[in-house]
Amino acid sequence: MRAMALLWGLLIGGMAQAQVYKCVEGGKTVYSQEPCGTKPQTLDIQRSTPRPGSFAETQSKREDYIRANPGLSETVKGAIRGGVAVPGMTEDQVIAAMGAPLRRNLTQTASVSMWQWVYRYGSGRQHYVYIENGLVVATN
Repeated sequence: MRAMALLWGLLIGGMAQAQVYKCVEGGKTVYSQEPCGTKPQTLDIQRSTPRPGSFAETQSKREDYIRANPGLSETVKGAIRGGVAVPGMTEDQVIAAMGAPLRRNLTQTASVSMWQWVYRYGSGRQHYVYIENGLVVATN
């Protein structure tokens, strides 16, 4: 499923940039993907910011986080880019990778406090990230 989303993101990202020709025909301005007339005026159209809520926006935010935190290990960078949590990540890194959790459940014993962060995939399936002392200790 994640591979399909990446493929769509690449396809849509490729379509966001195109060569457009501006022509005046019979007194009317016409835009086309094909050159027209003897002196077509070309316009380079490129989306400067991704659409809110899009896969491209999510990836852009992840890359921004990685650039703002140059000391990240390659493992953590890969996890953030892939939108997953791995043991050893901080809470901030999990949020950068996966966003805010749907729910946070706290389990306390005499010796430990552990958080269970609950995420839900589009399919309805739940995913859990377990955090102890501010670090991911396990995921499912």
